[in-house]
Amino acid sequence: MSEILPYTYKFVFDNDFVIGGFDIEQLWNDIYDVFTDHHEMYIERNDKREMTQKEIRKLRGGFFEDMEEDTLLIDSQYKNKRVYFWNGGMFWSHSHQEHIQDVMGLYEQMDYKVTPNNDESIFCDFFVEKGKDKKSILCRLWWSEEVDEREEWEKPQIPEILKFLNSSTPGYEKLMINFEPIYEHIKRWIDNKAKFAPTDEILNQRNWYIAEKRDKEAKDPYFVDEEEYDEHLIKLIDGVNKSQTNQEKKESMEKLGAYLFDNIDGFHVEEVNIIGSAEEIDLLVSNESEDIFFEKMGSPIIVECRNRKSRFSAKDARDFVGKIKSLNLNGGAIISRKGISGRIHRDAKLVIRESRREGIIIIPLDMRDIYSMAKGADPIRIMKKKYHDLFKF
Repeated sequence: MSEILPYTYKFVFDNDFVIGGFDIEQLWNDIYDVFTDHHEMYIERNDKREMTQKEIRKLRGGFFEDMEEDTLLIDSQYKNKRVYFWNGGMFWSHSHQEHIQDVMGLYEQMDYKVTPNNDESIFCDFFVEKGKDKKSILCRLWWSEEVDEREEWEKPQIPEILKFLNSSTPGYEKLMINFEPIYEHIKRWIDNKAKFAPTDEILNQRNWYIAEKRDKEAKDPYFVDEEEYDEHLIKLIDGVNKSQTNQEKKESMEKLGAYLFDNIDGFHVEEVNIIGSAEEIDLLVSNESEDIFFEKMGSPIIVECRNRKSRFSAKDARDFVGKIKSLNLNGGAIISRKGISGRIHRDAKLVIRESRREGIIIIPLDMRDIYSMAKGADPIRIMKKKYHDLFKF
């Protein structure tokens, strides 16, 4: 173990993955790699002091300098002694349907119940509902840069807008999203029948909702000892990142996984890279943990180590669940360089979540989790939280 030097700033991703440093330039590669996958970050002073305007400008300048030249769409605000940054690059829609799906996704992330409209008597794209807040939303008639003449585009849209304004949706507030090009032309009809909001306004609401929600969830932080620093685990992470050939990628990730589980109380790696007639097991781990949560996983458990640029997919998850069943086991873990695919209701997360019905517990980990452990985070708490996060809506 070696002592971590005091640093000026904390760079916090998704409120649980922390990098310490003195400036943006020093940590540029790390920040870029993490931020492309984890879309919310804030920077705060390690001493919790208010930032000066000069500091804020310098941090923003260093962050924006190269980021927006790539595929990222960055937004930033200073609030509560923190400089917040969001990657809003999801709005690259190429069709009406994609745009509708994007806006629905924003409301899902704000914990709204989102329901597509299947009622032909009501003209809207979808409904959102959270408590007493109910909205019927129209956003399909967005402006396309491919349209040369605005007047030609407007004519067929006006009857559709009037249908939306005049349709019956008792108890639901009507909201029109992304109608900037023709708003001046139609506002005389809107009156009090509907509200209007640009897409960016909804995106900004989503950003602040997530930031404030995660601030509340941060009251039980991962980090238990900032003096802890596992140099060997850092070297193994570095080996994973530098691996080139398929063999190097496989071996480096298995070494990382084996070291990790051998250093968690109650776990011991029995064998590495078992090749059988029907399946291959990366790590076979005995589980003698006295923690109630881990007792439910049984012993042994198997660990899948995946060092690829793509996320662990739904097919990968189904194969892994099948492997656990074939061995008549109850538990496993996934260490995937890029994490697992999907949200609560689809892809790998759905497969893993539904395996619980069959008594199977699978814990998904990614490289940011391992890096947090190397920096002193409690692996038991991380593993529990990653599993419980599978069930959060």
